[in-house]
Amino acid sequence: MSLKKIFESGKTFLYNQFSEGGGNMLIWMGALGWFTAAIAQIVVLNVNKKIPKQEKGFLIKQEVADGAVNCGMYLGFTKLVQMGVNWGLEKGKITTDTIKPIVEKAAKDKKIDLTKHLEKSNISDLLKDKACDLAKFKKFKNGVDIFTNLIASVIACNIVTPLARNYIASIWSKKDKKNKKPQVEQNLMLKPAFQNKVEFKGKTNLNAYQQNALMNPLKF
Repeated sequence: MSLKKIFESGKTFLYNQFSEGGGNMLIWMGALGWFTAAIAQIVVLNVNKKIPKQEKGFLIKQEVADGAVNCGMYLGFTKLVQMGVNWGLEKGKITTDTIKPIVEKAAKDKKIDLTKHLEKSNISDLLKDKACDLAKFKKFKNGVDIFTNLIASVIACNIVTPLARNYIASIWSKKDKKNKKPQVEQNLMLKPAFQNKVEFKGKTNLNAYQQNALMNPLKF
């Protein structure tokens, strides 16, 4: 694939993702923030010469894992909220007094049972022949999308992601403790003490000493 085709594919992807609303851009910019923060931490650890090499390797691995958890949990939570809200908007579960009459009128004009239509299809499909009404619905949908994604981003950054990171860190810590071998205590060799003393009173000879030693053996 040529560079031009890659560039065109990139433009098409960005247009499809961000042209109809700012919700997706908000989510991906937040994820980019988590990613760049992790990269910055890794670079700082790499260039820091005061950290020992062995410790530095462990800290870098920890930071990579931390960055992956942050990005994954942020994207997962915000996209899940976005999907739920968009489903509610397209099915008429989330609506206003301005949008509801437009949808009902469109269904009446097409002689469609609105409830049955929304079971299998969406409001966007119902309004696709009415550009003005569709534009109003998309404007409302875009506003709700941005607002909910903003709230979801705040919750993800301050509650969901830290809790998930701490939970995963506790699991790793427990596994690390289990893998560590217990330290073997060294037994100290004590100098044996003589319990029986051989006393020499007056003159003695070798035979007397041997007899005394046999009668009173040394105990350790």
